Amino acid sequence: MIHFRNFEHEDLFDVVRLANASLQESYDGGLFLQLGDLYPDGFIVAEGPNGILGFLLGVVERAYEARILILAVDPRHRKLGVGSRLCRLFEERFARSGIRRINLEVRVANEPAIRLYESLGFERKRVIDRYYADGEDAYVMSKIVG
Repeated sequence: MIHFRNFEHEDLFDVVRLANASLQESYDGGLFLQLGDLYPDGFIVAEGPNGILGFLLGVVERAYEARILILAVDPRHRKLGVGSRLCRLFEERFARSGIRRINLEVRVANEPAIRLYESLGFERKRVIDRYYADGEDAYVMSKIVG
């Protein structure tokens, strides 16, 4: 059974390990602690019997807009609905607080993530050239909520 809850400081090691193992960027724990304290409802973890399976970290950007910064799911637990559920929970929480648009960036070559986001109603809006540290471009994707 998978349980979804807010990030807690005790989760830091597992979250950093998961982020660095499943994403191409390198992450520092300080970022997670700082944003988790600022936006506790935007930092959701999916926990199974053996630990954290995935997480989503998002923030409020403007009065009516939120942004998903990081979505990571353990490769062994992908395609089981964990990422979809994390996104839906984030959307539900922030729509209740008046958010009307959610934005995110995704690598143009990350077809599985793009398919996931499109299945949730996100649309590709534009490309940001050389967005990632390795020079890869990103799609900006957006969804109207509420």
